[in-house]
Amino acid sequence: MIRGNDVGVGVTEGAAPAVEENEIAGCVFGIVVSDAGSDPLVASNAIAGCRSAGILVDGAAGGVYEGNGVAGPGAAGIRVEGAGTFATTRAGPGSSTGRGTSGGLATSRGRPPDRAVLNPQTQALKRR
Repeated sequence: MIRGNDVGVGVTEGAAPAVEENEIAGCVFGIVVSDAGSDPLVASNAIAGCRSAGILVDGAAGGVYEGNGVAGPGAAGIRVEGAGTFATTRAGPGSSTGRGTSGGLATSRGRPPDRAVLNPQTQALKRR
């Protein structure tokens, strides 16, 4: 259990690890992926009670995000922002992609992000 940190798990400087099956609670941010070239697989993590976003992707980072549960975030469940930022989310069959722009926001506030689909044309999340 990762508890009470500013960032539960951080992926930076072009890293591409698998971040899987972590329990993260009470942090400011659950998982932060930033910096150009950072391209992790973030899967099956349980994130609860973060004071800001459960998962933040920014700074021209990318990655694949699947099967993560975010409960009770202070802001977005998943937030994708910044020019050149790209995130692919998967929940069961199929996938969706999203590109961040300045101020771009994908939110599934209060519900696990794997129960929503990001429309890349509008940057809007639709509930399943």
